[in-house]
Parts: sequence; structure tokens; C-alpha cells
Amino acid sequence: MDTFVEIKIYNEPEEKAKNACALAFQEIEILDNLLNCHNPKSRVSELNRKKSIRSYKIMDELLKKSIEYSKLTDGAFDITVYPLMQLWDFKNSNVPPEKTKIKKILPRVNYRLVKVQKNSVSLIGGAQIDLGGIAKGYIVDSAIDILKACNIKNALINAGGDIRVIGDRIYKIGVQHPKKKTGEIMTVLEIKNKAVVTSGNYERFFDYQGKRYHHILDPKTGYPSEKCISVTIIADDATFADALATGVFVLGPEKGLELVEKLENVECIIVDSSEKIHLSSGLKNLKLNY
Repeated sequence: MDTFVEIKIYNEPEEKAKNACALAFQEIEILDNLLNCHNPKSRVSELNRKKSIRSYKIMDELLKKSIEYSKLTDGAFDITVYPLMQLWDFKNSNVPPEKTKIKKILPRVNYRLVKVQKNSVSLIGGAQIDLGGIAKGYIVDSAIDILKACNIKNALINAGGDIRVIGDRIYKIGVQHPKKKTGEIMTVLEIKNKAVVTSGNYERFFDYQGKRYHHILDPKTGYPSEKCISVTIIADDATFADALATGVFVLGPEKGLELVEKLENVECIIVDSSEKIHLSSGLKNLKLNY
């Protein structure tokens, strides 16, 4: 998953905790190998190549969730951004792609081109998928399920900032300050049995001619979304929080906040492009260091 994964287990015998951790990490590795579009042997890569493959329970579930969240965010979250991500190539490039190339790819970027049928999943219209905006959250939730199956009551999993906690403990989670170096926080959240996910323009980017180009692309324009610099979502599970953090980032502060306020058990912190902070109603008393 191109990140560090940390599992903490509390108030359990050491051997039980170690065994549960081992099984959880095993699940993470299995799912990473299955869902990683950068691994040519993964099921996602197979689907991108063949355009149609036999139905597979985990893929079906995640693709259905992805389509649901795309509809919820009016296409702001969209797993068919793979061709755009390949074109921008944030790992190796520091120059924006040509406008004509982006325009040529845009018709292939539409979540409606993903079809989940009874016995198969397929891609039409030249679509290809990248589950990077949701898979990490899904993998965290799956690892939590493994811990629960091992009768672990209190635990925390942190996969590069995708965090979920279970149990009776109240956890203090620091939220990265989007304009300061890694580790400097803008606020501390106190959460219990929740997931916290942050999307920011400081995660993967390059600067070109005085302008920052980051990896959170607007599926409608093909360019990095410019309405926000950071979005933190608090929700019941990491899968939803992961997808929603991307979706709200692309929607922007007004539409993003409006959406969050309609959802049950979801809160958000949005830092817009002018560095104004927008808090959902459940976080109005949150202390900020910004």
C-alpha cells in the first residue's frame, strides 16, 4: 500500500495480541495483492487488462461501494481516474501533461463505465480503475474485522493516516497541519469506535512554474482539485471515510460541508484553498492550532 501500517492492541495477553496482529497483517497483505492496480498480478490489474473478469466477492463488494460513493458525491469520488493518474505520474514526473492528452482521456473517466453483474465485473468505454482512494480504508476495516474475530476488544490501526479504533478507550488523534512539516498538528480529535481519514494536497505533488499540482484529481476536469488543501473525515468505518475524504476534497467546502451535514454519524474538518477552516456541526467546539 506504499505506506507503513501500525497495529496497536491494548489489555490483552502478549501471545494473543501477537497472533491477532499476525493474522491482521496477513489479511492486509492478501488484500493489497488483490486490489493494488500497480501490481500487474492483482485482480484489479487483470480487470484493467481484460476489461471483464469472473465475479469475485471482495472485488464485487468494493466496486459496489465505490459506485455508491460516486453517486453520493456526484462523481467527485471516482475509481475510473486510473488513466488520468497514469498520465500525471506523480511518482516520476514534475511537469503537467498536455491539455490535449487530458481532454482525450476524460471520456474514459466515469464511474458509470464500471459494471458489476451476477457472475462478472466489467469495464466499458475504455475505462480502467484505481482503487487508491478507497482500498486503504477497506483494508483497515478488514484488518479490524480480523482482530474482532480474534476476540480483541481494544485496538487501533493506522495505515499511513487512515485510522480506525475499536473498544472502550477514547483515542486522541492528531490531524496534520496542511501547511507545516510532517508531525505538526492543527488539532487533536478525541474519538471512540470511529475511523479518521485525511486527504491533503501535501501528500503527493510537484511544483511547476510556481504552482502546486497534487494527486487528488477532479474526475470532471482531469486536473488537481483546487478548492481545498486538506479534508479530514470522521465516520464509523474507514472505507467510507477514505472515499468521502477524496469526494469532499473535490466537491469543495460548500458542497462538501452540505453533504456531510446530511449524513449520519459523519463529521469533517475542511481547510479550503484560502486556508479558511470549515467545521461540521458536531465539531463546532473543536480547538484549533491554525
